[in-house]
Amino acid sequence: MGSRAEAEDDAKKEIHVLVTGFGPFGPYTINPSHPIALTLPHSLALKSHPTVTVSIHPLPKPIRVSYQTVRSLVPQLLFPPNAPSTSRPQDRSNESSSDTSSDISSDRDEPSKAPFDLVLFIGMAPRRIYYAAETRAHRDGYIGVDADGRNMAKDDEWTKGVYEGAPEILKSKLDIKEDVLPRWKEKLGSEIDVRASNDAGRYLCDFIYYTGLIEYWRHDRDGDRPVAFLHVPGNHEQEDVERGGKVATALVESMVESWLESKDGRKKLAGLS
Repeated sequence: MGSRAEAEDDAKKEIHVLVTGFGPFGPYTINPSHPIALTLPHSLALKSHPTVTVSIHPLPKPIRVSYQTVRSLVPQLLFPPNAPSTSRPQDRSNESSSDTSSDISSDRDEPSKAPFDLVLFIGMAPRRIYYAAETRAHRDGYIGVDADGRNMAKDDEWTKGVYEGAPEILKSKLDIKEDVLPRWKEKLGSEIDVRASNDAGRYLCDFIYYTGLIEYWRHDRDGDRPVAFLHVPGNHEQEDVERGGKVATALVESMVESWLESKDGRKKLAGLS
């Protein structure tokens, strides 16, 4: 239990979490990951940090299942060029276009700060019947063809320039398996099967996860990488989406709690006003 001094130190502090989902691809005309992202609540209260507000920012539109789209969009979302720390997706959920690049808004002139404290990417694993938080992402091996008819078999972008020296495998600084997973399971109980996974699939899910991780790595190779990826089953009826929203909400809560108790989270929290 936190002390009164700790509670006072946490007063009026807000944590921002970006959540994204993908659009349809191949034979899958409905991808539940984006509808699930949109069901998350606008804010969460944490029993462990009662005066910290967690604000959740789902990207209003699904991300196109395209390597080029992911590679161009994710850096803009996580570290917008010359952007304020409060540049976050605008609420334009009624628009149907999958071009999300214009959804980044600015309302304060404070450059070089990431607008989100944590990031959760969500994607579909159609052959899985359980929910999985992925523990790692891969730099290479993307031979699967995307919605644009392209793959990344010959791509070397992440081996040169600002990315020179990028590891073949990157992991979140969140302790997914040993800390986040137990919290997640406790919140959901035994009726929903949630697991940690070390195989994100070498397709767009793996690719977006690595893209997010490498942007944090690029900005500070030894710094925080508060990024996670959630694989959801392919079922897309309303009850499936609602269940997925419950699972994703519990994961966000578990991620934030774990992060707040880490060195990086405590440091960030101490700097918030």
